[in-house]
Amino acid sequence: MKNWKEIVFFGALWGLAEASVGFVLHLVAAPIAGLVMFPIGFFLMWQARLRTDSVYAPIQVATVAASIKLVNLLFVPLWMTAVNPAVAILLEGIFVVVFLANAERETPIRCLLATYGWRLGYLSFLFVLLTAGFKLRLFESGWTSVLSFVTIDALVNALLVWFVAKYSSKATYDLQPVLVGATAVVAVVATVVM
Repeated sequence: MKNWKEIVFFGALWGLAEASVGFVLHLVAAPIAGLVMFPIGFFLMWQARLRTDSVYAPIQVATVAASIKLVNLLFVPLWMTAVNPAVAILLEGIFVVVFLANAERETPIRCLLATYGWRLGYLSFLFVLLTAGFKLRLFESGWTSVLSFVTIDALVNALLVWFVAKYSSKATYDLQPVLVGATAVVAVVATVVM
């Protein structure tokens, strides 16, 4: 893989953000986590997209971040705490590739489609788990949480994603393999510790 440094680095940063910022936000204010984490992930996917000029960079970055999240399968008693976020991360990467692959054609509508796409895909996944009898955090407060997930949260996400796509510029620093490896190790350790 030609752009492995960018893919691993930005994926590891996303995994680290999920393990640190995401962990804290879910503990103190779960509704805010939904507003913040996708734009952070999108920023990192977008940086990889801009640096590599590859339309597939977002899903590759998402795969690295999801893999880091899945390390928790070795340490947590409830598999959903690792699998559910990993599924969400992968869906985010897929829908960014589908709707925002062309870096010159980012529009609010495309950002909205990417945001709603992954959210509806994730809800579908959760409905399967719900019908199988699993208790899920999103449904604990009733349908108001679900409604917020697909309305307010999605709209705020789409706006933040559009802002990032429109106004962020390509980071130009050189990625050394040692920095990439260290970032990946820190992300895995943070995931296990948190």
